[in-house]
Amino acid sequence: MSYNENLKELPHALGIITTLYIKNTEMREIPLWVKKSSCLRELKLIGCKKLVSLPQLSDSLLYLEVENCESLERLDCSFNNPKISLKFFNCFKLNKEARDLIIQTNTNYAVLPSREVPANFTYRANTRSSMTISFNQRALSTTSRFKACIFLVYRGDKEEEANVREITIYYRIEEKHSLDVFVPYRHAKYFTAPSTLTKHLFIFEFEADVTSNELFFHFKTGCEEVLIEDYGVLQL
Repeated sequence: MSYNENLKELPHALGIITTLYIKNTEMREIPLWVKKSSCLRELKLIGCKKLVSLPQLSDSLLYLEVENCESLERLDCSFNNPKISLKFFNCFKLNKEARDLIIQTNTNYAVLPSREVPANFTYRANTRSSMTISFNQRALSTTSRFKACIFLVYRGDKEEEANVREITIYYRIEEKHSLDVFVPYRHAKYFTAPSTLTKHLFIFEFEADVTSNELFFHFKTGCEEVLIEDYGVLQL
């Protein structure tokens, strides 16, 4: 859809459109008819350089990608669908409240620019490769839920011609009493990112069936150009 400032309403679209891409426009705010689209599942906002804030969007939304929206500062909304995936690529002006909302919201996964892992992720590891983290302060239930925050840094050739990069995150959990047992990596999440990706956080939640209160977490990426420099884990 090309931008047209005279387009104020699109009533027939409210119950029909499921996917909407808005790219390289002069749009300063999301039109009312987009906010009211009750069947919208996927929304991409690419290169909307004058967009300052995002309003409340439909809870039907499962996928939101915001890329190179250089003026975006505020998220005047909440994300109530725990299955939603949030990608904020190269939106460096996001204020603290917006970043906290993205990080703290229960989502399928979230990506946003940052320089470090937030301090509230209790268990930390400073490493470019997988490193163990020991949960030894309190007992865990049989099934425990965690949130991981991975600090990704692109180390490849910035002149690479590819428009997008495929990034897969893997994780492995070992228990202290069974360290001699081979535990394979599990596929956590997969997402595509622009080739201009620099330093971003990747956040996702996962469950683990455990019998020990001392666990060891390992993370790795499936992309050689994207490295893990730091990560944290929070028990939910």
